[in-house]
Formats: sequence, structure tokens, C-alpha cells
Amino acid sequence: LDVMKQNNITSVVVVAATHPEQVVGLLHIFDILIPVIFYGTFGPINNTQQLLQRIKSEVFDSTISDNLKISSEGSLPLLSLDCSSPVLDLAEQLTKTSRHRVFINEEHRDKPELYMISQSDVLRFIFSRIDGMGSIMNKSIQELKLYEKKEENLITIPSTAMALHGFEILRRSFNRELMGAAIVDENSKLVGSLSASDLRNLDRNNLDQLMMPVLDYLKVVHAKRTSSAFFFTVSPSDSLRSAI
Repeated sequence: LDVMKQNNITSVVVVAATHPEQVVGLLHIFDILIPVIFYGTFGPINNTQQLLQRIKSEVFDSTISDNLKISSEGSLPLLSLDCSSPVLDLAEQLTKTSRHRVFINEEHRDKPELYMISQSDVLRFIFSRIDGMGSIMNKSIQELKLYEKKEENLITIPSTAMALHGFEILRRSFNRELMGAAIVDENSKLVGSLSASDLRNLDRNNLDQLMMPVLDYLKVVHAKRTSSAFFFTVSPSDSLRSAI
């Protein structure tokens, strides 16, 4: 958790203790959060301090190997592509599997190095070269059929929910390859969003923040954010360029 917090990331590569060059898995913050959620959801929620102490002693004192491969992505076999592989191979692995990250190796070197590319890296790459992507970027989201208008597919979190319970709802959707959920008020109006990235600064010293109402939690964890908005939206008529 300290490594994730210091580097502002949500997953870390796990290597063998005796062979640092050997990658044994990928630890996602959800791998750590899932047992926290379990204790928080089914534990003595009426006694917050007792619950936090139990989580700290039974979850945070566990080893990395205890938490590895709990989430859907972490349980998948590690996948790597050679740096000379076509970009289409990378796109296929990121879109047709539950993976959000793919390892890239350089086996042709005398001392091969391992890199990792995430979906966010691909999106940033597209954005940096968006003017050369052709006319498709000017087509509307609706025209490209990039979304489905089916209310039953939308995962929502009540704005009155505790942040911990909000992440429990999100955890249930994690295995459906969804990394975020909408926060709605009593009138089903969109008032925010919650995702795994909102856990970046979690550690044993600020675990009590998970007991806050979800919107208050977001205000605290994003206190330094320049924008006060908890979410951004686009309409079906907006272009793919504007969405990216």
C-alpha cells in the first residue's frame, strides 16, 4: 500500500523474493480492499473503532501472497507481448479479456527488461496524436454506438451510502470488468462517481475515511484537486474527440 500511495498507482508488480527478475503476479488495490470490505460489511459496524482494529490486525498484517490473485484480473495468468508485436495484438488483449494491463518484454536485448502498458496508457497515446486519427474522432458517440441505453446495466451507489459500502457495490461489479460506478441521490440524479482510483491514498492510518458518507469521502481524498467536480459527462451527440 505504501508503494501504491507514494507512486499514485492502483496496482504493483509482484516479483519472487529470491529472484527479483521473476514476475509472479500483479497485486491490485482491490486484492487488498476485498477482505477489508468483507470485514466492514459483515463485521460489527456499530463499533467503528473495534472494526477498524480488527481490519488492521487481520488484513493489513497479512502478506502479499495472502492477497495475491483475489480480484478477477489478479487471478488471470500473466500475459506478456514482445515489444515487436503489432499494436492490434495489444488492443485485442485489452478489449477481449478481463485484463487492464499487459506486460511488454524485450527478449531481443542482452539484458531483457519488462514493461507494462495499461488501458490508460493507450488512451493517453491516442489523445497525444488525436489530430492524426482521422475523421472517426469527429463522429458522435451515438453514431459510433459506444454506449448501450440499458438501465439494468448501470451500477449505482446511493449518495447516502458509507464509502465502504460504496466500494462493496463496486467490488461486485469488478468481476464484470467494470471499474467505476455512478453515485445518485434519492431522485436518481447523478451526483458523483466512485472508482478504484479513489483508493490511491489508502493506508492503515486513514482507513477510518472509508466509514464516511461516500461524497464526504471523495471531498477528503480529492481535497487537492483543482476541479470541484466529482465527475465529468458527455452527451450522445458529443464527438469521440471531446470524450477522449
